[in-house]
Order: sequence, then C-alpha cells, then structure tokens
Amino acid sequence: MNRSPSLFVVISLIVGITFQIGFVPPTCAQKKQVTLTDIADHPAESPAIQRVLQQGIMQPVSPGIFKPESNITRGDFAVMMQRMFALSAPKVATRFSDLETNSAYFAAVTAVAPYFNRQVLCVGCLLPTTFQPGREITRAEMAVTMINILISQKKISPLSGNDYRTVVGAAPDAKNWPAAASFYFALAIKQNVLPAAADKTFSPWVPVTRAQGAVLMDGVQKQFSIPQRSLP
Repeated sequence: MNRSPSLFVVISLIVGITFQIGFVPPTCAQKKQVTLTDIADHPAESPAIQRVLQQGIMQPVSPGIFKPESNITRGDFAVMMQRMFALSAPKVATRFSDLETNSAYFAAVTAVAPYFNRQVLCVGCLLPTTFQPGREITRAEMAVTMINILISQKKISPLSGNDYRTVVGAAPDAKNWPAAASFYFALAIKQNVLPAAADKTFSPWVPVTRAQGAVLMDGVQKQFSIPQRSLP
C-alpha cells in the first residue's frame, strides 16, 4: 500500500521555511532594549549598559534614567556581584549594624561580605561594624572582591612570583599599594578584571562610575564565561 506523501511534504516545507527565514528559538531571542534617556553621550558604553540591565546585574536609578556618571555605591556593587555570580548566603553570615534584614541590600551584602576581605586594605585596622551601603566603592574594594569570587569559582589562579613582580614593577603607583592587597591588584591588572590606566597606574582609591562599572561587568562576564542571567 502506498502511503500518502502529504505529511512528509508538509514537514519538509516547514523545516525548509524555518531555515530560510533564520528562525531563532525563544531561548536565544534578543532581549528587549531598555529605554534610557541619559546615555546618548556614552555610545561606547551603551551596549554594555544594555546587557547588564537586561540581566538585572545593574538597575536604572529610576524609569529611563541610568546616571552613567554617578559613582557606584557599595550596596549597589554587592547587588551586582550577587546577581552576576549567583552567590548564596554563607552558613555563618557577617552582620552589619546599619543593615536591617528588610533592607534592599541585606541579601546581597550577606552573600558578598565573605569576599570583601576588608582587612587586606587596612592591616591592623579595627574593622567597622557598619557596611555603609551608600558610600562610593573604590577600585581597591572592587578588585579584592572580584578576585576573591573568581578564585573561589576557579575562574582564575594566583600569579606566579615572576608575573607578580612584572606587574608591580610596571605600575608607577605600586609603592603606595597596601602590601596585603598588592596581590589582588596585580592579579586584577594581569587578568584584565580591573585594568590599569593608560599610564599603567592602578589608582586603587578612585571610585568607579556606573558607566565604567557596566563595561567592567560586561567584560568580566564575557572573559570568564559567566552564564547570562535572566531578569529576577
């Protein structure tokens, strides 16, 4: 008995048309652009800004407003780290007197606190009991935190002695780095996590703008194959 070819023909037509029009599965579809009114003067950073916003790694400060020139706060940085690296709260959490459990930053700060390693930036200092989420974060704090996270997730390895000496020797401001933090700064430079400036200075105590932060997060995510995130 001859079978009807109609079903085969229909399936073949569907497959052929699908490939001709360049079908993109829903999971691979482009994410919707976030409408912003204040990034026209930042064309180079705009793609990175869009990508981190589309994943919820960063948020607009208000509808349509990103404030690219504003500096990133410690609280917002904690949210960025928790979101991008999918960090969970530790079994024993560090408590800060200025963060209530109902704070918008509480979960993120709790998850990120173990990676801040604040002592290396001020050896022998009495660490404060506050987190100060509204204070601007510095490149130093960013470097220490991101390097600790990347090492813990086996994305990078410590520098060899020769590589460390090469990086430090090329940085004009290395003599002013805290000794305990110099390992983190050198590794951040070498791995392009937080690059040095054109003059090779690291400038650890300089704050980071939101536009700069978006570019940094986007670069780290691509370089170390950090999975794309969906909006929460």
